[in-house]
Formats: sequence, structure tokens, C-alpha cells
Amino acid sequence: MNQYSVIITDAHGIITYFNKYSEELLGYTAEEVVNKKDVLFFSKKEDLRKGMAGYRAKAIQQSCSEREKTIITKNGKEVDIDLCFAPLRDSESKITAFVGIARPKLIGTPFGMR
Repeated sequence: MNQYSVIITDAHGIITYFNKYSEELLGYTAEEVVNKKDVLFFSKKEDLRKGMAGYRAKAIQQSCSEREKTIITKNGKEVDIDLCFAPLRDSESKITAFVGIARPKLIGTPFGMR
């Protein structure tokens, strides 16, 4: 997973895991964001207005939601990414967290799956 950004949030959207590639891609250290920031912090204003409810609903319905997205790095640069967003469930099927796996947009289709 060295070439993928992996960010895990709790059920409320607070970041609980931020891997090394996420640090490289977004320009933040894990210490700056873990337990402090919501993933919407990296979003463009259009995504902020929409909020996470729609994305979470789609991920819950389909077990995984794939899409293209533009994120904002710490220095303000916009980066187009392919994102797979999915709920994580406990042994009783209760959603306890969400995981986002992303990489910078490549020529072609997201994750080569479409």
C-alpha cells in the first residue's frame, strides 16, 4: 500500500489513521491530523457544502463507493484522486469506522475497475 493514501476515520469522521503516503500526498503529518481533523478538511468547497452524508450512504449501500475527487493539500495545491470509500463493521455488523483508499488520478479509469 506504499503508493496509496489510506485514511481511516471513526464513525463521526474524525481521523484515526493516516499513513505515510497520505502525509506525502497531502503535506500534513499524521500528528497534525489524527484525532483532530475530519476528512472534509482536505475537500474543495463544493464537497464541504455537500457534506459526507451522501458519500457515506452510497458506501453503506454498495459496501464501497468509488469516485474521482479533487483534494486540497496543506500548501493549497489541488490534486485529482481516485478514491474508494468503504464502511468498516464490527462483529455485530455495526459501522465503527470508514476507510478511504486513494491515489493520484492516473490516465484511464479509477483503480482500473470500470
